[in-house]
Amino acid sequence: MISKELTDKQKYIDHWKNQAMEDWRGADLLFAGKHYSLALFISHLVIEKICKALWIRDNASDTPPKTHNLLYLLSKTRVFIPENIGLLIHDANRFQIEGRYEEYRLEIESIITEEFASQNFNSFKIIFTWIIKELE
Repeated sequence: MISKELTDKQKYIDHWKNQAMEDWRGADLLFAGKHYSLALFISHLVIEKICKALWIRDNASDTPPKTHNLLYLLSKTRVFIPENIGLLIHDANRFQIEGRYEEYRLEIESIITEEFASQNFNSFKIIFTWIIKELE
């Protein structure tokens, strides 16, 4: 028999995972529509949500910390972050700030090229795939 505590915890994990999956589809559509800045910002939110699912899995509480820092969230889990993934996550963290604040958003929009966006969006795909595997 599955304990109530385990099913409640799984409910919270599923909530964050399902939100991430839905938002990932939105980021993909934004990217395809060449809305690069917003696609990268939403991609960060996707990774943040899936990190919060991992955090819930590995901690007693069902309420993850109110932070957007991906490396911090993952540091509070039991996952081992390979160096190549850690570097990608470090770079991905910048999109949470640049998407939230007007002065940063305008700055990033002025330098985003299709090549820059593609490279970063592909990095988000790698991170997302890695975290999903860690969650399963």
